Amino acid sequence: MCGGARVGAPLEGVWSVYNGKTWVSNLGIKAEQIDDPERIAAALRRKREWTLRDSHKIKATKGIRFEHIAGNAGQKCLNGDYVAVEGMEKNNRPVYRFTGPEAFGCKSIYLYFDQDGRWRVASKKSYEGITTTAYV
Repeated sequence: MCGGARVGAPLEGVWSVYNGKTWVSNLGIKAEQIDDPERIAAALRRKREWTLRDSHKIKATKGIRFEHIAGNAGQKCLNGDYVAVEGMEKNNRPVYRFTGPEAFGCKSIYLYFDQDGRWRVASKKSYEGITTTAYV
C-alpha cells in the first residue's frame, strides 16, 4: 500500500509506504500532476489493455482452493474450494462460490473482485452491495 500527504496538499509532499505494520516515509517517491489529455488517454488505454489481458487469464480459472485461512473471527471455516459460477462476473472478473458448509450464518459465500481492486470472500449480501462485510 502506498499513501501520501493529506487531500489538497501539494504532490511534492512526503509519501509513505505501509510495510505491513506501520507507515514509513519514503523520500524517493516522486509524484507529478498530469494535465495533458493525450497522456491521460494513453494511460487509460494501457489500463484497459492490462485489465482485459488479466481478465482472460483469470476467466480460464474454473476453481480456487484456499488453505491456511485463519483469523480472530473464525475465518478458518472459509478454507476449501470455490468454483466459478457460470455467467456470473463482478468488475470484469469471474465470481466463485464456496462449496463448503454454511459459514457465518450465510448459505452463499462468494469470492469476487471488488471495485477497489481487491479479491474478497464475503456473503451474497456483500457481493450484491447490501452490506460491506467481507471475511477475507
